[in-house]
Amino acid sequence: MARIYPEGPVVPAAYGFLTESTALNLASTPGHLLSGFDLDIAWWLENQDSVTRRWQEWVRN
Repeated sequence: MARIYPEGPVVPAAYGFLTESTALNLASTPGHLLSGFDLDIAWWLENQDSVTRRWQEWVRN
């Protein structure tokens, strides 16, 4: 499935069945996990309205 839809496998051992080029295009490739970040859900909930306004202003320009 990962070859036709860019969604990483749930089982880490499945990466052993993918080509390197396919694996590198997946966000959950083990190497990419080292450069990821944790999403602060509480901050987004608290700032959703102001961020949405700012985004809409930016998109219009």
